[in-house]
Amino acid sequence: INNNSNNKNNNAEGGSDALGLGAGARVDHAEPYIIGGERRLVIKGVCNNFTALPTVYRPVNASSFGPPYRADPFFDPMFNSLDTSARKGFEHVLIFPGPDGQLHLTGHDHGDGRQPHYVSSKGDGLHWQFVNFQTNYSEPTPVWPQYGGPPGDQGGVPLFMIGFSTGHGSGRPLSIDLLNISWSP
Repeated sequence: INNNSNNKNNNAEGGSDALGLGAGARVDHAEPYIIGGERRLVIKGVCNNFTALPTVYRPVNASSFGPPYRADPFFDPMFNSLDTSARKGFEHVLIFPGPDGQLHLTGHDHGDGRQPHYVSSKGDGLHWQFVNFQTNYSEPTPVWPQYGGPPGDQGGVPLFMIGFSTGHGSGRPLSIDLLNISWSP
């Protein structure tokens, strides 16, 4: 997690870093994407105060997803914690093309569990505009269409997602849910 005060996105509480007050604690949940022909790893960065935001890393060798990686300063982080519920950020970023020809991004908000929905109308995955909050569907994974490209702008429009749910101590077993995506204009 880069706490570079010169970063254009670093204007969160106290001005210390875009992930809120506190130093970087860990990174996890790496998602590989190819957008505009460029390989990117979208990784959840978490601070000691449990604020989480997606950051982007690129492989040094652009022809492979293999290490080493470098943080992309334009996306460190992708969004500011001030723009999320309770200023706690969000995680589990999903980037996928929609039937409208635009690139969509959703995540799981740490403040209240909703899914923020952004659109990159330029299709470059660089500039994201908040659209709305989606229904609460936790942290699903897209089912990429058969013969679709790799995850990213060439992966095809997903029609389904897979979600996992548990009874959280209720004695109910783990369930795997197939979620049908309904697109509306």
